[in-house]
Amino acid sequence: MKTTIEIADDLLARSRKLADRQGVTLRALVEEGLRLVLKTRAAAEPRAFVVPTFGGSGLTERYRDTGLHRAILDSYVTPPDESPDPAAHDRVHDRDCG
Repeated sequence: MKTTIEIADDLLARSRKLADRQGVTLRALVEEGLRLVLKTRAAAEPRAFVVPTFGGSGLTERYRDTGLHRAILDSYVTPPDESPDPAAHDRVHDRDCG
């Protein structure tokens, strides 16, 4: 397909020089540039965020009463079953929760 576009003089001159050095046509260089821009911008478009869900019966026993807030806090510290001092985990939680 043919079309007419306006290009800044300096950009056209630099493009022609590059095309000559690389032994390609100006058309090929412009098409390659457009493909690259389209691919890059398409990859940068925001995508819908899908919240992953898993089957099961809801929160584990540990979080049924304390809820999501406790689960989030637990994600920042060593879980009690891996801590040399299980009470340390609760002290961190108590400090963070007031």
